[in-house]
Amino acid sequence: MSEEERLQAAVFGEDEDGLLSDASEEYPDEEFDDVQDADLFMVDDGPGDVDLPEYAPVTANTQPAAWHDSDDESLSISLATTPKLRKLRAHDDEDIVDGLDYCRRLRHHFERVHPVPDWALPSQVRGSRRRASDSDMSDTVEGDPLEMLLRTAQPYTVPTAAIRRPGKIDIKRLRDANDKAPSAAAIQALQFHPSFPLLLTGGFDRTIRLYHIDGKVNQPATSLYLHRVSLETVLFHPDGHRVFAGGRRKFFHVWDLASGHVQRISRLYGHEEEYTSMERFVLSPDGKYMALAGNRGWIGILATGTGQYLDGFKVDSPVADLKWHRDSDCISVIDSSADVYEWSMRGRTVQDRWRDVGGLDPTSLALSPNATAIGSRSGVVNVYSGMSRQPDRELQQLTTSIHAMEFSPDAQILAVSSRAKKDSLRLIHMPSCTVFKNWPTQNTPLGRIGALAWSPTSSMLAIGNDAGRVTLWSV
Repeated sequence: MSEEERLQAAVFGEDEDGLLSDASEEYPDEEFDDVQDADLFMVDDGPGDVDLPEYAPVTANTQPAAWHDSDDESLSISLATTPKLRKLRAHDDEDIVDGLDYCRRLRHHFERVHPVPDWALPSQVRGSRRRASDSDMSDTVEGDPLEMLLRTAQPYTVPTAAIRRPGKIDIKRLRDANDKAPSAAAIQALQFHPSFPLLLTGGFDRTIRLYHIDGKVNQPATSLYLHRVSLETVLFHPDGHRVFAGGRRKFFHVWDLASGHVQRISRLYGHEEEYTSMERFVLSPDGKYMALAGNRGWIGILATGTGQYLDGFKVDSPVADLKWHRDSDCISVIDSSADVYEWSMRGRTVQDRWRDVGGLDPTSLALSPNATAIGSRSGVVNVYSGMSRQPDRELQQLTTSIHAMEFSPDAQILAVSSRAKKDSLRLIHMPSCTVFKNWPTQNTPLGRIGALAWSPTSSMLAIGNDAGRVTLWSV
């Protein structure tokens, strides 16, 4: 074999007849004879502490490199001083690596996010991969991820989160949730599926999108375009089988995920003047009711199964925000005058009314089993514990209007954001009501935040911005 043919076989893995070359003749692999089997393979179990041996490259071509740059050995690269390279470190104290180690780590990180495609594999490897896939069909999710997930009897589960300590939070950025199919306009709504690893997004591009969230690829699952409806609110029904979507229109849509059928509920007969727009609503945790914010302080109660108007009540000023309690029996409503109303479904009456202390033009309301948070246009957030009507803490970390607030499902963190200024987000430890100081930093790319969402296990935080991106964070 000539020198040119040898190099061609080394690089492309084929000889001039188009057959796979026998690399073992040219490149014997005795160097691996003394290596333990456990050191030749790795199991990728997701984010976590990484050992140095895992940085060995996992490539489709096992032949040695056809060309080697001797200068790589003399290079010294700092992983700690460059923010983009910190993810390559095996532990927080690591810093300087040589060029060869740096190349291995880059390759390893790339192949974890972008696995080698079939077309880049030798034909023998492609054949073995197909046979393995056929034999393991029962263990592999194929086709439409949404369809398979909805047919799965057992929901995905994650271990319960540990108790969080105030001061610093352990947080890590994952691949953007909508990296493969970003929105063409600002994100206005985000929500995780109550049972399966799906994330729902909606916004001004009039498209509802669902993503299969794994933290690495985040494959798009399905989408729905709604003509002439710029979406303001998009929510999963608590049973996980339907999606409710509304914008600044006199109707809203209900999308059945299993059948694909979309129902349009267009009018509330006899109440058209009070509800000229169906852009703001919340669903009760038991899935039976929808609370719809109307004009001039009206709140309507609808049946989620039929869209029928059941009841309604009125507060003194326009509605600023509203939330259901976890027992589905009570709705908390705050109006623009900072008065809070507690309306009971069982008694069909306002059972309590109180005022936000020092409240001035409130904009947002958040509830947890043990706390109530109220945000205002000035950026101040008052946090109340239990049934207390005096705030435990007045948070003044943000200086622009509060737009979104969400308690984590485990009630240990309150996320507060403003879309009036870029990168305006704070995470509050509960119940100490202290801000986590180490995140976000001045270099955290959040943009103008339009929506927040916690995963059901409080292990992920999704943040949508006005650029149509949804950043995903492991908490």
